[in-house]
Amino acid sequence: MNDFSVHRIIGRGGFGEVYGCRKADTGKMYAMKCLDKKRIKMKQGETLALNERIMLSLVSTGQDCPFIVCMTYAFHTPDKLCFILDLMNGGDLHYHLSQHGVFNESEMKFYAAEVIL
Repeated sequence: MNDFSVHRIIGRGGFGEVYGCRKADTGKMYAMKCLDKKRIKMKQGETLALNERIMLSLVSTGQDCPFIVCMTYAFHTPDKLCFILDLMNGGDLHYHLSQHGVFNESEMKFYAAEVIL
């Protein structure tokens, strides 16, 4: 965790928060998803957290795709599971749905194509 300087919260989820962070030696910005181990256990989410880690590893193949968030690093502390992910400015699909409401047909085609790719 000392390899990163953690900045503000950019998202929240059922098990933790996502922070903007900067890798100390390169200065590159990432998203740091920190899952709280106590919350995971309390909500019986061990399988979900493990599956997320596995899926992130599987999609993080090194092939750059602008529609897939890749995991670069993963580590844990006594209290947290941390995934270092590509920082995707602009928000996720949930954010855009909550801000925009219903998408028109061309927007829907765009997002459907992202999911298919």
